[in-house]
Amino acid sequence: LPLLDNMAAIPPSLPPSYFPMFESYWQQLEGSNNGEVNAITAAAFLKKSQLKESTLHKIWDLSDPSGKGYLDKQGFFTALRLVAACQCGHDPAMHNIQSGDPPPKFVGLEHSIWSIDGNERTIYNSNFERLQPVNGLLSGEKVK
Repeated sequence: LPLLDNMAAIPPSLPPSYFPMFESYWQQLEGSNNGEVNAITAAAFLKKSQLKESTLHKIWDLSDPSGKGYLDKQGFFTALRLVAACQCGHDPAMHNIQSGDPPPKFVGLEHSIWSIDGNERTIYNSNFERLQPVNGLLSGEKVK
């Protein structure tokens, strides 16, 4: 799907700069392309937030209000926003989702809110190799 079609599923308060991170997490967990993340997979992921289990239960209830037992993309993105709110000291509640909250943090997951695609990575690697690194490093003179 084009990026604009995907953006329709973003909760209104999601800062656009968070979309690549949230989308990356979604793609990693959803995997089978059926548009949902099951409860076991989602719970294991959300536990990496290091929030209390009781808080995670409340986040789940808010993210899956109809009790489907899985999260669709909007529910998953909502859960991520609620995790971020709780990590900022707020109670798990929809009205506590703040556009100024930093993105959620998960133990063992280092993810920046920007990424490069395969073509950009190829160009970067080609430029890096053209500078003839020694043991994977470049001197300051070569990168000026």
